[in-house]
Amino acid sequence: MLLLAVLLNVIPGSDMIICKLNAPSGASNGVWPGSVMVLNCTILQDGPVEYITWKKDGDVLRNTSIVSPGQSLLMWEALKLEDLSDKDDGQYSCVAVKGIHSQEDWYTLNIFAKPHIIPIGLTELELRYGDRFSVTCSASGWPKPNITWTKHGNKYMESSHVLKSPYGLKLQFLFARLTDKGLYACHANNTIGSDLWPVLVKVKPVQFHMRSVKVTTPYKRITVYENQNISLECRASDIDNKHFASFWKHDGKSLTDPERKSKVEVANHLVLWYKIVNVTLKDAGSYTCGVQTDMGEDNQVIGLNVKRRGPPRVSSKNPTIFSKLGSSATLSCTLQYADIADVIMEWTQNHSQWFYTHSRYYNIEHKDPRNGNIIYSLVIRNVTVKDLGCYNCDVKTSLGSCSSTVCLQLKQTKKEIMTIYASSSAGPLWKTTVPVFLVCLVVCVAGFIAGFYARKNRIRRPGFQDNSGPRATDGYQYDVFITFSSKDFLWVKTELIPLIEKHNLNYCIHNRDFQPGKNIVDNMADSVYNSRRILAVLSKNYMSSTFCRGELDMALCRNTLRNDSSLIAIRVDEIEKKRLPKALQGNTFLDYYNDQEKNLWEIRLAKQLALKEEEENTL
Repeated sequence: MLLLAVLLNVIPGSDMIICKLNAPSGASNGVWPGSVMVLNCTILQDGPVEYITWKKDGDVLRNTSIVSPGQSLLMWEALKLEDLSDKDDGQYSCVAVKGIHSQEDWYTLNIFAKPHIIPIGLTELELRYGDRFSVTCSASGWPKPNITWTKHGNKYMESSHVLKSPYGLKLQFLFARLTDKGLYACHANNTIGSDLWPVLVKVKPVQFHMRSVKVTTPYKRITVYENQNISLECRASDIDNKHFASFWKHDGKSLTDPERKSKVEVANHLVLWYKIVNVTLKDAGSYTCGVQTDMGEDNQVIGLNVKRRGPPRVSSKNPTIFSKLGSSATLSCTLQYADIADVIMEWTQNHSQWFYTHSRYYNIEHKDPRNGNIIYSLVIRNVTVKDLGCYNCDVKTSLGSCSSTVCLQLKQTKKEIMTIYASSSAGPLWKTTVPVFLVCLVVCVAGFIAGFYARKNRIRRPGFQDNSGPRATDGYQYDVFITFSSKDFLWVKTELIPLIEKHNLNYCIHNRDFQPGKNIVDNMADSVYNSRRILAVLSKNYMSSTFCRGELDMALCRNTLRNDSSLIAIRVDEIEKKRLPKALQGNTFLDYYNDQEKNLWEIRLAKQLALKEEEENTL
């Protein structure tokens, strides 16, 4: 539809033509292909004019559809564009002519189109080490495309290599390195679509006839505290030419602050420093120091660990632990701000360590990977009246000493607690000791007699094992406790558990049988000491797990104290013996990973679990 010309009053006495080129409202954002566009050129001043000329991108348009009022003198004229395509995209203008005077106005017509990358001219680029090259990517399309470079599908973030230019986005390398090789791609995207142009960059190494540069550092890792000042140092040798470049990076990102960097060149050696003032936690990470020459390049990585400044501090999350006689109790304390290299920790009660020689007590140390805190736990099994009281968690470090107190109390009625405390103070000890001793004696004798006759009847009974229900376990809650890494659960589920269940053995696994809400150390200890056998599934995953190591230490402790051969070990991957605890290195264990022993592991495991011979033959 033609736009109506809007006539303005002519300024009296003026011979200057003013024309205006208009388009339909909304067309400024773009026009879809296939649509119709009418551009209207209106004379606003010193009209009418003799004629109007139409141009596109500076060239006069011919054979076009012109709409005019049909008069010899014109006040307006329109250009009609039908079935628009990307070829119609460009800058249009109308030139109004009257005598020797003329006036021109412009309008840019944008046709919606997906991006089209202007051919770069290459898809493969082969460079020599140290070469310099650049590739510029540009694209047409509307809306204006956003251009990015990627390497192996990931956005290329090296700001020194990706630069904006008047013609597009430039990818440049001032010194080609072997690490620069790979598949790069230029991506152009807008709301209509996308386009890409791949470029495979190859970097050919140079065969050096001279020694290449060698970078060294006096240290691989540094530990500092917040607000300290630190200078990282590296040294480069064999710099036999004048053309070299050095760099520092932090976690892969280039460090460009010139005030922090310094260097000294002596003969063919170079010393580089990077200074950090008032270190913060954000400064922690990996720092790469590198040198590039015509003869090659080398670099070294320095790890910087930043700790919060402050003296070591010990705290107890639960300063009071309640327990019952005969049950287990776990006392724990947490060490913060520790110099991990020099830590001495001791549990004491009334400034004494009398309990360290008793088998009912053992220590567990665990480092929290989230914050570096160290958690110390004292596990007490079969709590007695003598165990009640307060314990000190004493820690000595190179930064100072500290301690925390955890008290163990009975979880019983008020009357019972008052009786126990009254009898354990100024009164005679026999009031408490004798009843407790008699109760323990009766329970032990009754348990021994019941266990003796139960075992005697079971041995006489044909088959020794009732496969219709849970297996008898000689007073134990479980036949076997399976300790394994959760990363190896698939093997345990498909290979080990079917064998255990096939023989109706009552087994314990942590993800099913550990009691929710119960202290993890108590769960571990109960599983180890309430099972007739402990089966450890040894692997790299297992030895890398703090909790698995804790279960294994408990099992080794029980095996040593009771000498009952309760620990059975089976290897399921290539873990070496030297990575195992010394107490296990000299022992024979089942080897599922060994191809020769793999076929016999089930029979050997059956023997280890003391299954009946007839049952072994069914394997």
